[in-house]
Amino acid sequence: PARLGVVPALAAALVATACRAATIDVRIDRSGDTVLIEAHARLDADLATSWDVLTDYAHYPAFIPGMRSSRVVSRQGARATVEQASDGLWLFAAPMHVVYAVIEAPPSRVDSRIVSGCECTLDSRYSLAHVDSAVTLAYAGRLTLGGGLFAPVERAAAGRAVVREFRALAEE
Repeated sequence: PARLGVVPALAAALVATACRAATIDVRIDRSGDTVLIEAHARLDADLATSWDVLTDYAHYPAFIPGMRSSRVVSRQGARATVEQASDGLWLFAAPMHVVYAVIEAPPSRVDSRIVSGCECTLDSRYSLAHVDSAVTLAYAGRLTLGGGLFAPVERAAAGRAVVREFRALAEE
């Protein structure tokens, strides 16, 4: 089975960062085998455009680093199944192929969870809101990886990968 693996980045890259389209604040905490991630971005876009980017899964490979493909394989109303393939850049360079169950609540929330392709669990929520005449994007994620010799390094690297994807979404 695939394992989450990415190139580790400097921890400093995870603090408040000025991006071309957004200011991003990130918090990553560990609780045992679980990585808790919270991120917020003030966007340079309106709510409708932000929603369109967030839910245009097929377009993700154009702006998310390392993502090779992303597509909706089924949809029933607000529920979608999304397959994504990305480069596995850490340690063994094994490509990732993950399937997510997604629930959309337009125009403000997308919940997702990994349902296959990984020995991990990842439950995520993206939220869009108007705050002080601007649009904000918030992310809350809970990532749990399997054990093993490299588990601590994999947890840190996987958390950074989630943040990298959030940053790419905010910038887009």
